[in-house]
Parts: sequence; C-alpha cells; structure tokens
Amino acid sequence: SYDLNINQLKDLITRVDSSKLEITIHQYMPEFHMEHCVFAAFLSKGNSFRDCGKPCEKHQVHLTDMYGQRHEIKADQECRNTMFRSQGQSSLKYLEQWKSMGVGSFRFECLHEEGKVLQDKIEAYFQVLSGKISSGIAYEKLGELERYGLEIGQIARTKTYQNRKKK
Repeated sequence: SYDLNINQLKDLITRVDSSKLEITIHQYMPEFHMEHCVFAAFLSKGNSFRDCGKPCEKHQVHLTDMYGQRHEIKADQECRNTMFRSQGQSSLKYLEQWKSMGVGSFRFECLHEEGKVLQDKIEAYFQVLSGKISSGIAYEKLGELERYGLEIGQIARTKTYQNRKKK
C-alpha cells in the first residue's frame, strides 16, 4: 500500500512470505481523482465519451501550481481524470534492504517517460539491484532526469496518528 511507512512495511515483510511481495519503488503519486473530464470540457465540443472525440488520446494536460510545477492529468478508460504529483517518488534508499529481506518483485511505474530517459531511469534501479552502484549515486542520477526532482514520500514518515479531537 502506498500509505505504509518504512516501519509498517518492514513489519509486513517479516510477517509474510516476502518472496511474494511486490513493492513499488518509483512512481508519480495520484493527488486526486475526478469524474469530470478536463479533456472533454476544454478540448472538445462533445458532451460525453460518445461524442467527445477522445482528445485525451491526442493531448497532454497539466495543472500548473503557484510554484510553477506542472502536475499531469491523465484520463482512464471510463473518462475519469487523475492529477499526479509533478515530482517522482522513489524508494531507492530502501531497495538494497528490501532485496536482502527477500522481497520478490519491485515495480517501476512510469507516467510520461519514454525512450532514452525511460531506459536510463530503469537502468539506475537495475544497477542498484545488481550492486554496481549505490542507491545514493542512483538517486542523484534519477534526480537529474526528473523535471522537478525526486521525493521519498510517505514511506519516510514515521509519525503515528494522534487523535486531537476533544472529548
């Protein structure tokens, strides 16, 4: 689950057959989902998927935030839209540890990468898995390939929930 932190994930790994686990090590986190289709609303004269002409298959749409970062919007097969964070999220820091704990599979999710950039990103992860480079060096390489850099995300948060409601 994307909302587990490192301690919760370690706990899970030690309590199940870790060879059957798959951990996502690279992704762009979805920020929100919506039923409204931005593509049809702004790039089509149609009213629904039946007559919109599928502009989502031909165009890219981004929302630009107050810091100038562009967050990509993607439409799924049912015309729902998802906005993804501009920064890639990487768990490279923990890759060697998870491998030594017997985790069976690692997932790399791409959003807009293609060609040489995609190959270079995947190669950085393979080099760490094969012991050719450290995760720190790979993280630097990946950071250079990302438009807005990398973040580690939820996995590094170890604070637990505190109920602050007054009784």
